[in-house]
Amino acid sequence: MTWLTANWPQVIELALYHLMLSVPAILASVLIAVPAGRLAYRRPGIGGPLLSAASLLYAVPALPLLIIIPAVLGIPLRSAATMIIALTVYGVALLVRTAADAFTSVSPHVQDAAIAIGSSPHSVFWRVDLPLAVPVLLSGVRVTTVSTIGLVTIGALMLVPLMRIHSYSLPMNVDVAAIGILSVENEFNAEQISCPGAEISGFLTSSILGP
Repeated sequence: MTWLTANWPQVIELALYHLMLSVPAILASVLIAVPAGRLAYRRPGIGGPLLSAASLLYAVPALPLLIIIPAVLGIPLRSAATMIIALTVYGVALLVRTAADAFTSVSPHVQDAAIAIGSSPHSVFWRVDLPLAVPVLLSGVRVTTVSTIGLVTIGALMLVPLMRIHSYSLPMNVDVAAIGILSVENEFNAEQISCPGAEISGFLTSSILGP
């Protein structure tokens, strides 16, 4: 408690950095997952594979995903964009099934009543389906928010600039974990330099250590 009282400006600053990474990812996850969940609900033939793929996507470990994203998109590994994209991927994978369940929970009788009084499909969605699905959607958004905020801490191990891992006196085990990642990567790169996958190892090392 004494440390918190003495360092509250640093705590507030780091909390703002944390929110700068997590809030855009949460918003993007909602904007992508809700239409995807609606599609899964309306088209069961597509919905089954889509939801299965989302479940598998959420099982992908975070560190490999943080390597794949910059390799595919050509963006720096140690950047806020990489973290936001990775967090969005996990958020969509976690929320899309809840979005599909939310639209499934809407009573067909209510939908039929809205159609019977002359409502168009567009009007049924905005005035009936979406409002009635909001309670279930909010439960999924809450879980996605907690998960996303927790996953942002991985950015510290990847030395994302916004996390500023070396700017403050953080616990030693955080610095040791980051150094351990770099040491293992360097050793792997030295031993596997002649292997076909050496380019990936070299990419990770150069991205983390910088020029």
